Amino acid sequence: MITVLFVDDEPMLLELSKRYLETTGKFRVDTATSAQAALGKLEVSPYDAVVSDYQLPGMDGITFLTVLRSRYPDLPFLFFTGRGREEVVIGAFEKGADCFVQKGGAPKPQFTELMHKIEQAVRHRAAERELRESEQRYHAFFATTKDSVFITSDDSRWIDFNDAAIQLFGYDTRDELAAMHISDLYLVPEERQVHLDYIRGHGHSREYPVRLRRKDGTPIIALVSTVSVTDPAGGTIYYGTVRDITEKSRQDSLIRENEELFRNIVEDQTEFVCRFLPDGTHVFVNEAYCRYFGKTRDEITGHRFIPAIHPEDREQLRDHLAGLTPENPVASIEHRIIMPDGSIRWQHWSDRAIMDDQGRVREYQSVGRDITEKKETDRALRQAHQKLNMLSSITRHDIMNKLLTLRGYTRLIQEEAQDLEIRTYADAIDHAARAIDEQLQFTRDYQDLGMQAPAWIRVADILDQVKGQLELGRIRLETGLDGVMVCADPLFSRAWYNLIDNTLRHAPQATGIRVTAEEAGDTLLLVYEDDGPGIPADQKERIFDRGFGKNTGLGLFIVREILAITGMTIRENGVVGSGARFEITVPGGMYRKDAGKS
Repeated sequence: MITVLFVDDEPMLLELSKRYLETTGKFRVDTATSAQAALGKLEVSPYDAVVSDYQLPGMDGITFLTVLRSRYPDLPFLFFTGRGREEVVIGAFEKGADCFVQKGGAPKPQFTELMHKIEQAVRHRAAERELRESEQRYHAFFATTKDSVFITSDDSRWIDFNDAAIQLFGYDTRDELAAMHISDLYLVPEERQVHLDYIRGHGHSREYPVRLRRKDGTPIIALVSTVSVTDPAGGTIYYGTVRDITEKSRQDSLIRENEELFRNIVEDQTEFVCRFLPDGTHVFVNEAYCRYFGKTRDEITGHRFIPAIHPEDREQLRDHLAGLTPENPVASIEHRIIMPDGSIRWQHWSDRAIMDDQGRVREYQSVGRDITEKKETDRALRQAHQKLNMLSSITRHDIMNKLLTLRGYTRLIQEEAQDLEIRTYADAIDHAARAIDEQLQFTRDYQDLGMQAPAWIRVADILDQVKGQLELGRIRLETGLDGVMVCADPLFSRAWYNLIDNTLRHAPQATGIRVTAEEAGDTLLLVYEDDGPGIPADQKERIFDRGFGKNTGLGLFIVREILAITGMTIRENGVVGSGARFEITVPGGMYRKDAGKS
């Protein structure tokens, strides 16, 4: 609640203002009829904002503002006055007023505007104060720590650093160090990429040993602690510290350890690792790369070596490399190559363009692997799935025809047989036939479960789609999803269809369904609630078992199966008598928010 000190020499206006503001429940209003009285109250009680008339007895509004600013520089101050001359307005803002609202017109819109301006001013002043305090803490830490502190971008550019970093690297000025590409500060520039790959794999590095160099070329043995953070634009920013541990007694040992670490990381990988210039000249390849292409290291390094790219993939590869920019220096591609024996192999490559100061590509660093078996397996699976679907469709069609005939004759027996025992047998046959029919419908609806790649799906859109498929009748469906999107199987919509259908079937007295989203740590909770009778405690887990229930027994079972494909879980956590409550937990990385959508 916002506490406001309202200052005006008209008691009736003060009472009216107090009534309007406090009626909303957002404000608590105290009043004063003069600037002197207001200053006295400010000495006794804290307020979130001051609203004052310009024309006051003894001390006018501008003078009041001047005194207030000298004592309370961060307190929001708004003029609410009938004096709207240009010089008054200009004077108010020059003295530090946050807003100027002119009296006049209908009371309701006038006070609505005033309340909006108060809230806006309070938020703005609070944000300014928080920013200032944060900057003070930030600069204090930067200035006092003995370690070099840095903030860098994903393309190896400085964002910020402290004076200790300038001293560490031996540069004369901040601008001189800021102009350096960070990779060039490594004794071996390639080790910068190895370091970044480690951070990306672990999310951080703690006292990671690196070899750096000063401006004069002197080696620096250092421990770097770094954490990677995603900025609002989706880019990666690195925060960290550098501690100089250069000691002659340890230097040789640390260099040998780092060289061995670098060599092991690169040489022991089964992936192909290479670095090459824009003209195709290779400057580095690992052993796996040489084995794959059947060449020695000397045959490749220092020479233009371009594998035989499949003709249909050449343009795609050219566009891929041309698309690497300082803003987007990393990308992946899959393409085919023609081996020396004429066989065609599939490869997957992750390529990084290393740029110079002008943003031109200096070289490429690439990590690849052979994915031919995966491609062939995927193709075989697709073919098998297509054949199985075709066989299933034909078989299901034939069985449905037979079932139709069977149920038709069973219906005749039920209607015409005089013998009660025979009709009982016919009822049993019809019940079994209906169960078979439901199972066939199930196989038709869910034969593609898990066969397609998960996709990003906006939950609100799915609910709109399902709402159009079901007759909700008396039930009102409300959502509070704030643009939530999840990575899910394409049958995700069926899960929501079954949940709503479950309410329609088992909660005939329900009148409302609500679906909301809330973050819980690094996971997202999608909550489905209805106002039906709820689910007994001894059934909360059994309802997800296959075959449980009065109908097919497959509805909630298949909901859990669909969600499990992308690591989601579901449980029922409602209270009997208050309605069902299904909680779907979406793991981190499998959800996001689309701004502006609900």
